[in-house]
Amino acid sequence: MSSTMVPVRHVLQWGVAGCYVVWFLLSLAVLVPKFMPYIRAMDGFLLVPGWKFFAPNPVQGDYHLLYRDQLADGTVTEWTEVTLFQRRRWWNVAWNPGKRANKALFDAIQDLSDEARRNPGTLVGSISYLTLLNYVSSVERFAPPAFTQFMLLHSFSLFLEREPQLVFSSELHSL
Repeated sequence: MSSTMVPVRHVLQWGVAGCYVVWFLLSLAVLVPKFMPYIRAMDGFLLVPGWKFFAPNPVQGDYHLLYRDQLADGTVTEWTEVTLFQRRRWWNVAWNPGKRANKALFDAIQDLSDEARRNPGTLVGSISYLTLLNYVSSVERFAPPAFTQFMLLHSFSLFLEREPQLVFSSELHSL
């Protein structure tokens, strides 16, 4: 064996390191507006994140999704808050398969909130409304309800003295 041959292990290590370097550089380059369309066009697997660290409208509160049910006997349950996001684990830095579902749920909440402010009359048939209704309907319950209803609240995390504001409340829906 020649001393000039590079072991396969080293080639693989450099290849993996190179992939991470390229991924990091693309993650930075996508923040430059003139590069973004090209990077997004090449990113078929959506591996390059699209973060905006200094947004013009930073988040100033939290959304809370609540539901209540009407049972078959007519009893209406108390409002229950849905746990929107799972607790992050240390390995979620590299492997987070639930990220897309969490993002889809957050986007549906944000879209419904925006639409409720602009045009509250067209919410019932919207994709965000149906997404949240489907999500709330799939939450595990102790007793099967006949109907369900959901509500979206906005709280101001930095201003604890302010009461949460009602963003939207749905009608009862048959399950």
